[in-house]
Order: sequence, then structure tokens, then C-alpha cells
Amino acid sequence: FVCYVDPLDQHLDKCSNKTCIRKCCPKGEIFDEYIGGCALAENETQLWVPNYHIMDMDGPKEGASAPEDLAIVEGLPFCPINKLTLKPIEPYKLEPHNNKEDKFNLLKNGSMHLPFYNTSFDSTQYCMDNFKIDDAKIVTQAVMCFSEDSSSTTCPIIHEILHPIFQIISAIFLAIVMIVYISIPEVYAKVHGKCLVSQSFSLLVTCVFLVIQKWADDGIHNIACKTIASGIHISFLAAFFWLNV
Repeated sequence: FVCYVDPLDQHLDKCSNKTCIRKCCPKGEIFDEYIGGCALAENETQLWVPNYHIMDMDGPKEGASAPEDLAIVEGLPFCPINKLTLKPIEPYKLEPHNNKEDKFNLLKNGSMHLPFYNTSFDSTQYCMDNFKIDDAKIVTQAVMCFSEDSSSTTCPIIHEILHPIFQIISAIFLAIVMIVYISIPEVYAKVHGKCLVSQSFSLLVTCVFLVIQKWADDGIHNIACKTIASGIHISFLAAFFWLNV
């Protein structure tokens, strides 16, 4: 027999009479974005040290002491299940060094507060740690879960399945257009024919990248994600460029 213990139940039991904060990686480790996981810190200066805040009328204030009943739990937050894919919703990483809207504060009661949105999340919905980013710089970031918002799309099946299918259909017809124009020398020899083929190719690449972006595994690497986003942007620009030639 195999006994399964729900991690969320374990968390709730441990934190029922304590103030819990959640660290993304085990003790002595930081999150290395290059390998996409936790790794041992090279020295103690790289380790995350909680910086507590207290709330007053003007917002969170720095310099609060650690709670007496503090308990540090480890691991990623417990994200809700996507009703369509039946998989946990992909957590969102807060990068305050890149985006001021991502600024967060750790409150003395164990919750994480986002000043820009004026909302707080308990320790089941976030984790904090030091991250080693692309240039080997150490920054403090947080990973959090947003509750599934039914208002974001009126019909999830359209967003998750039908949109990529229509993108694939578009890519097929764009490929047919390219083949037809290239196979007729009299048409392809003209400037208009070459421009139309180039535009179709740019849109074809865009459709392929959009499908990959939608159907890619949740664990896609950060570099691959940036590559796909750049490919979509450049392909769209190229398509409009050839449209104006």
C-alpha cells in the first residue's frame, strides 16, 4: 500500500498555530535560473534573509522583527487546478528589479503584500527566495499563484484548443500560397510575387510560434520562452514590412 499525504494538508497542519512563510528552495539553496531549479549557494551572502514589514495607514513599513512563532516551509506555492487541462495553473514570477508593478513585501503575519495591487497572499499562494539570474546576479524574487479567473475568458476551450487549431489551419493555407507562387515561375519572377511569398512565410512563422507558445509544456525554459516571444515579434514586423514593399 502507498499512503499519499496531501502537501497542502501538511502545510495547513504545520501552520495552524504558527506564522508560516514559504521559501522556494530547501535550506542552504537558491534558485538558479540557468538550470531551472534549486542549487546550493556558493556562500552565505547568496542566501535569502527575510525582510519583514508591518502595515500601517501609509502602507507597509520596513524594519519589523521576525514573528516569535515563525515557521519556514519550503517548496513552490499550491496553485489551483486548471479546469480544462486538469493541471495546476502555472505560477507567476514577480521580478521587482525589472517591473515596479511586481514589487512585494513580506509582512510580519506571514503573508506577501503587493503594493501596486494593494492585495495580500498567504503562504500557500507564494514563495520567496534569492534567484541567480542570467548575468549571475543575485536578486530576491517571489513566485505566486493567481486564482483561476473565469472572467478572463468566457469559454476556456476556445482559448486553449480552438485558437491554436485555427492558427494551424492558417499556417497550412499560408504554406499552400507559398508553394503555388513558387511553383509558377511567371508569377514568382515578379516583385509582387516575391513580396507575397516573403509575407506569407513571415505569417507562417508567426502562426507556428503562437501554437508552440500555447501548447508548450508548462516547464518551458526561460531562454526558450524569450526566444519564442522574440520570434513572434520579429515575424510580425517582417510581415508588415513586406506588406508595404
